[in-house]
Amino acid sequence: MKVPSYVRGSIAPTFTVFKEDGAIDETGQRVFLDFLLQSGAISAFFVRSGMGLMYTYSMDDTKLMARLACGHLKGKAAVLVGCSGMWDRNYDSLPDPSVYLEQGIELGKYALDQGADGVVYTVPEGLLPADGETEADVILRYFTTLCANVPGPVLIYQPPGTLKQYELSPELLAQLADIDNMVGAKVSTTDGYYTYELLRAVRGKEYGHIIGCEMLFYAGL
Repeated sequence: MKVPSYVRGSIAPTFTVFKEDGAIDETGQRVFLDFLLQSGAISAFFVRSGMGLMYTYSMDDTKLMARLACGHLKGKAAVLVGCSGMWDRNYDSLPDPSVYLEQGIELGKYALDQGADGVVYTVPEGLLPADGETEADVILRYFTTLCANVPGPVLIYQPPGTLKQYELSPELLAQLADIDNMVGAKVSTTDGYYTYELLRAVRGKEYGHIIGCEMLFYAGL
């Protein structure tokens, strides 16, 4: 699958606008999206992002945001929707692996049906290796299954603070980039050499690398 053009622009990790009771403020969210659109510099909006408090979302919240953002921005800008299964990043309370995967597939299909231009999944830190597996095996199996079941562009997100054993290695990223509808990854790191090694591993592949830290924009070029 060809890398979408929006991957090479400025992608906004979009704040979520909440009401005082914790519900998503739909009117406020639309106003905020319109405010950001005024800059004319954003190629895509990433909703249910890290900046948008993605770990607080429920299934219903994710579907609401997908409907809202895709409907409001249709014809104006690309929309990427975070579609990982439900987990609050509490390492003492891990998600059920099969439920987490099924939720991710359901949300990915739903977001694409709403008009999302791509769906984003965090590196699955909440999934433990089975006997004889490594964390890299878990990640590869997880994304291979997702991509086989989600009929659209898929992107990986490695957020700040990802556990060391779940960080994408250059070798693993090269394998992931060979999956047909895996179009790119956002890796949030301040490590320039690590970024260089990742980019070298996917050189020549149909893959877009999103720099997740402004300090490394120049290095990424």
